[in-house]
Amino acid sequence: MIIQKIKSNKLYLENDEVIDINPDIIHEFKLKSNMDISGIYTDIIKASIKNKAFYYIYLKSRTRYELLSKLKLKYFDKKELIEEVLDYLEENLYINDVDYAISYILSHKNSKTKNTMKLLQKGIKKQDIDEAYEDIPNDMEKEQLSEEVRKLKEKNYEDAKIILTLTRKGYRYNDIKENLKK
Repeated sequence: MIIQKIKSNKLYLENDEVIDINPDIIHEFKLKSNMDISGIYTDIIKASIKNKAFYYIYLKSRTRYELLSKLKLKYFDKKELIEEVLDYLEENLYINDVDYAISYILSHKNSKTKNTMKLLQKGIKKQDIDEAYEDIPNDMEKEQLSEEVRKLKEKNYEDAKIILTLTRKGYRYNDIKENLKK
């Protein structure tokens, strides 16, 4: 494969393929126009995927599944290389689904049930979610529910509206009723 041109962080190859690169990749592989890259093609692609993964992580914290989905959109035919890069990111703790789950649980004021459902949708394994909940105080959900009830009472919400609002957040009806009696 021969490089036709290098322009604005893109590598244009003779087979009409365009690869996103950055100056570090150009310098690392000493890339130039009219250079044959057949021997280092997969290394260049892997470096490109790794760069894109770091960029996505920089924008916001992501799960392995979210990163896989984003990278597959850009590099749809390079699944093995994407998996290698994701393994590298996990080994070096750039992505960690348990840490992501802990952060998500602490920042979202929902019930354990709703948080679990949302995390499963983000591709986190049930085992990792359970491990995250082991690191979080057991009474946190009760405290959150009490706090939510207090805030809604301060806004002069009727009991029926409080129940409706909190059941949407995944709290159990009996727990809400018990908190309303306090």
